[in-house]
Amino acid sequence: MITDGTQKIGYLMYNQFASSYDQDLNAAFSNFKAEAVNDLIIDLRYNGGGSTNSAGYLGSMVTGQFTGEVYSKEVWNNKVLSAFSSDNFTNNFPTKITKTDANDNIVVDEAINSLNLSRVYFIVYGSSASASELVINALDAYIDVKIVGTTTVGKQVGSITLYDSDNLFRSGDNLNTEHTYAMQPLVLEITNKDGKNYPNGIVPGTNFTGINLGEDIGNLGVLGERSDPLLDRTLEYISTGAKSSAKTKDFIKTEEIFNSKLATPAKNNMYSELK
Repeated sequence: MITDGTQKIGYLMYNQFASSYDQDLNAAFSNFKAEAVNDLIIDLRYNGGGSTNSAGYLGSMVTGQFTGEVYSKEVWNNKVLSAFSSDNFTNNFPTKITKTDANDNIVVDEAINSLNLSRVYFIVYGSSASASELVINALDAYIDVKIVGTTTVGKQVGSITLYDSDNLFRSGDNLNTEHTYAMQPLVLEITNKDGKNYPNGIVPGTNFTGINLGEDIGNLGVLGERSDPLLDRTLEYISTGAKSSAKTKDFIKTEEIFNSKLATPAKNNMYSELK
């Protein structure tokens, strides 16, 4: 937590929507709740995406006042859409973190710690993609969302995981346990409740309220501290509401040559669980 005058501001750097850390994320929000934060900054500048379930959990942690409302919508091909109920393609704000084992036994059933905020700030960058963009877009349909950073990737499509079993589920009959890999084909597009998304990326100050500000490799500062120019500018934005700053200075813009995350199987990945 960051104290700025009378403001208590929660700060969360979140680098991947990994389901194995959902409970840790919920614990962090328990701390924010106990501290009664007034505002929240979620730093997604290095977050290339991940689980849509985790994205839904994060959305409910920020809010909490929209239980049962539509969080996001999935658009599949016409053959799939016609074969299943429309409920299968609608994701509502969750109230609990629920996980099951390979036999569909519930192993986690934990209430979500919600802050009931009406405003949230995100720090984004050219590495922010998929589930990161989903959270921003989904929440923007309900609360005041402000962005600081540069244009995001614009990846609005997701995959499902298919296993070598009779019904393609991990819990399916005749699961081949010798296989250490599964398939994750791109099968869906995802939008907010209004059917809106950003295939060309979220652009702070252009198609989204906020400030377009890049990282200065000559002055990166320390993550989580005010010496980080992006965090400092976001805190100034919270306290003054101003989109311009007397602290702003010119610097040489750089172009990313390679991102090591792009060399992993999970690069800019967004995946949904089969229902």
